[in-house]
Amino acid sequence: MNTVLKPLLCLPLFVTTVCASTNYYPEEFQDFFVETPQKIYVVVAGDKGGEDVNALVNYDTFRLRDHPTDIQVFSQFLEGKGLNDRAVKRIVSDMQRGVSSDESCGGRLSSCVPDTSDGQTKFVFDFDSSSLKIFIAPHALRDDLDEVMYESAINRQQAIVNWANLYAYTDLSQQEQVTLSNQTTLGLPMGHLYFDTEYTSSDNEFDVYTALYDVEYEDLRLQAGRNRYNPTFNSTDYLNNGASFMGDYIQLGSSTNLLKGKESAQQRIYFYAPQNGQLELYRDDRLILNKVVSEGKQYISYADLPKGAYTATLLLKVAGKTVLTETRQIVNNNQFSLKKAAWITC
Repeated sequence: MNTVLKPLLCLPLFVTTVCASTNYYPEEFQDFFVETPQKIYVVVAGDKGGEDVNALVNYDTFRLRDHPTDIQVFSQFLEGKGLNDRAVKRIVSDMQRGVSSDESCGGRLSSCVPDTSDGQTKFVFDFDSSSLKIFIAPHALRDDLDEVMYESAINRQQAIVNWANLYAYTDLSQQEQVTLSNQTTLGLPMGHLYFDTEYTSSDNEFDVYTALYDVEYEDLRLQAGRNRYNPTFNSTDYLNNGASFMGDYIQLGSSTNLLKGKESAQQRIYFYAPQNGQLELYRDDRLILNKVVSEGKQYISYADLPKGAYTATLLLKVAGKTVLTETRQIVNNNQFSLKKAAWITC
């Protein structure tokens, strides 16, 4: 009987010992688990410029100090890296609660590249080097990062271009008609004047169909004058839907006419490469783009993509490991492209 009872009596003593040890740190290690204020160098993975941030840290965890100035400075840092408002708010919120190195890193902090294909931003915090690396999630970058350049709006050499069409008719019985159509473009130091006129001898009338001043500067366009027909202005013309805007008018709106290069080259897919890697872009199961990319903020130009509307999957591989998977809807069409934020006012 005594032999049977011995394991039963030892069991609760063993469990009690284990439970007590989970809340105990040796005195010489306690400093590692107490939060202390410290400046931490924060950088977006793949980007060269970072920011010193006031934080509360222990050996495992980074927590952004809950101070309005610190939060504002750090938010502006993320915005300067091209992150959209939603991503900035989410990252700041996570860091206020406290973040640790991604579980996939183990002890390999310096070489760890977490996979962000799940749509979540990942972190690698190195207490020893006082640094925090942020691995940006897909769709975290703004779509308006285009570094556009425009042709000069100044005409250094003005010219006049005239097109005329003469139509004459007679039936040899005193019925005669002469029609002279004329289209004239007169270049000015900025912009030009355009006239579309017609003279008809049968009723001795001179008609002015169009007489307007048209000027552009960078991404703006101004038209002022008279037009008997709906004027052609920008991609928002598509939305007129048969409405008539004939008459005297002044209108101001957006324009891409002075844009340098192809407009499709300004449409881009942006992403962050945490390290040098291999980029693959698939349309369904077909590989449509494959190239080596450097670390940092990168983009794919629509000019390098096939025409059409389709779903594309972007894969970024580092040392054979996929670290980024992102799906994008592509609309790459020459016939009609309504630019985001295109506008017009009359």
